[in-house]
Amino acid sequence: MPTPNRGKRSARATILPASWTAFLGRVLRPPYTLLLLLSTSIGFVNAADYYVSPQGNDNAPGSEVKPWKSIQHAADTLIAGDTVFIREGSYNERVLPKNSGKPGAYITYTSYPGERATIDGAGIAYDWAGLFHINGTSYIKISELNFTNSAYFGIEIRGDVQHITIEKNHFHKCHSSAVHAWFNKARWTISDIVIDGNEITETNMSGSQEAISLCGVNGFEIMNNHVHHIHKEGIDAKEGSSNGKIHHNHVHDFYTKFAVGIYIDSSRSEGKNIEIYQNTIHDAKSGISLATELGGSLTNIKIYNNLIYGNRHGFSIHHYEKPGTHLKKDISLINNTFHNNELAVRMTEVKENFANLIIRNNIFSGKGRAATNLGSLKEEDLTMDHNLFGPASKIHTFGKNTLKGDPQFINAAKADFRLQKDSPAIDRGSAEKAPSSDFDGNTRPRGKAYDIGAYEMP
Repeated sequence: MPTPNRGKRSARATILPASWTAFLGRVLRPPYTLLLLLSTSIGFVNAADYYVSPQGNDNAPGSEVKPWKSIQHAADTLIAGDTVFIREGSYNERVLPKNSGKPGAYITYTSYPGERATIDGAGIAYDWAGLFHINGTSYIKISELNFTNSAYFGIEIRGDVQHITIEKNHFHKCHSSAVHAWFNKARWTISDIVIDGNEITETNMSGSQEAISLCGVNGFEIMNNHVHHIHKEGIDAKEGSSNGKIHHNHVHDFYTKFAVGIYIDSSRSEGKNIEIYQNTIHDAKSGISLATELGGSLTNIKIYNNLIYGNRHGFSIHHYEKPGTHLKKDISLINNTFHNNELAVRMTEVKENFANLIIRNNIFSGKGRAATNLGSLKEEDLTMDHNLFGPASKIHTFGKNTLKGDPQFINAAKADFRLQKDSPAIDRGSAEKAPSSDFDGNTRPRGKAYDIGAYEMP
């Protein structure tokens, strides 16, 4: 969290492009050249800290001792580099930022240190919009705030928007998504979105959208979020969202039997270059699911080092498909641990084309079927090897170098899926395209060869 500077403006350096400096240097003569170089290398962007309090006044200067009353007044005032510190209390208002920040000079909205402010949308009516509504403004950071009782989205991002960071917030009782980014193909581009360390509960009460929903975003990172006890899907990168990472999230417990923990759906667009790793997902219909619902395609989707347990399906190629051919190419499922899922891998209703699906170094264990059903997938489109199946598994597709036996987890009942020293998964995996580290960040391999599953043991 930024440290308050007690309402004083501070100078922050900016640098003019070298081409401008060189041009002006040729035109001007000493001593003006020296003055030019000094001024262009230490040019200034003013930055200030402001304060908001339930006891404040919007006619006040916004200082720590004389704060404003409304967050919206701050949103109308802040410019690049500014921070507003919001004192503890409840603010019954919508917030629509007016200005953008700049590279190295974000506009920041955050709670006052040691306190927690709540933006409460109770009684405020709006549709397909956010309680905190970003529309065409960029370089904004929203940190350590509570959002509750949103009539639709908690935070909405739309328009030509870049560089938005949403971190360490708590979302509760959002009618739709906690965080939603929506693009218009004809006009808008959304890129460089970071959603980090938030807790999300009781969202999607209308059954619309997902807890975190990115539509057509190019460049994103969704990490360290705790998403639980919600009414629909957890995390969704859809409508051609590309070039992103989804990692270190804990997603679990849904109020509907159809919910998916992490969902990647290109819809009618092209989704590509997405990594899903080091997530923990349980008590869902599907842990991780891929789809091309309306005729799009998915390319280069890497799924590795995840713990996926206690779901109906561990991993699925979703069956919500429009008839026709929808290419899924270069999909890899490597070094994951699946336990006590009714069916670990499910593709029974998929009819579109595949190219290069890899299933390698995974543990499939637990009660019930806990196996793989790859449906009508053609043999030439599948590479499946070095997987360990639990002794109760009914295996539809074995693959090569298959092992079968108890993986010997340290304590599966308490979701400790590290391996005991005599586990048959140790040193029995393949190095080919395997991740260089494990669920805990330990380097692979640590023994004679790669281990199977999400953990690499000493």
